[in-house]
Amino acid sequence: MQASDIAASGDTVAVYDGFKYNQNELSFGWMERGPDGKIYVIPGCCFSMHVIENPDLKGLACDVQQHSIDLPTWIYGSLPYFPNYRLYDLPNSPCDTLGIDGPVSAAPAPERAAQSIRIFPNPATDEVRVAFVAAVPAGTRVSLIDVAGRVLLSEAVPAGATAHTLVLGICRSGLYFVRVEVAGLVLGVRKLGVLK
Repeated sequence: MQASDIAASGDTVAVYDGFKYNQNELSFGWMERGPDGKIYVIPGCCFSMHVIENPDLKGLACDVQQHSIDLPTWIYGSLPYFPNYRLYDLPNSPCDTLGIDGPVSAAPAPERAAQSIRIFPNPATDEVRVAFVAAVPAGTRVSLIDVAGRVLLSEAVPAGATAHTLVLGICRSGLYFVRVEVAGLVLGVRKLGVLK
């Protein structure tokens, strides 16, 4: 939105795939950014949603996944409301209503591009590599979390790193989550399958 010619700066990130439900063409409709940083898209009326996995990356790198979330019930033209609980104080902002003027206001906001992480292999057996889109700032941590929400591993990542490896020795087969955060702000979460 900062381009001098917005129309010329446009880029196609996805094309309607021809999917229909009850003879209705379902392409792209209402969009909303979720608490995990992804953008969720309702294709009209059906039992699924699209997801823009990395909305801060340009072009096809944003990774639009059509019909990637199956819903338990029919939806029509509406999305759940995702309140933004991850606000931080922005010094000298005319819109700052948090009233935080202490040390928190001196903390820099994390790079938005760092919200995108990749993990591989997935599923994994012995270890998983977490790759970051950009070099991470000081204070970044990578955590492995089980489905009950327990943190099984939490490791500091050196400032400037572009990847980190977690050893999965304590894990049994199952579903886990890899979370990357800095200064308490979650930069990204990915599902991880472990096969032993």
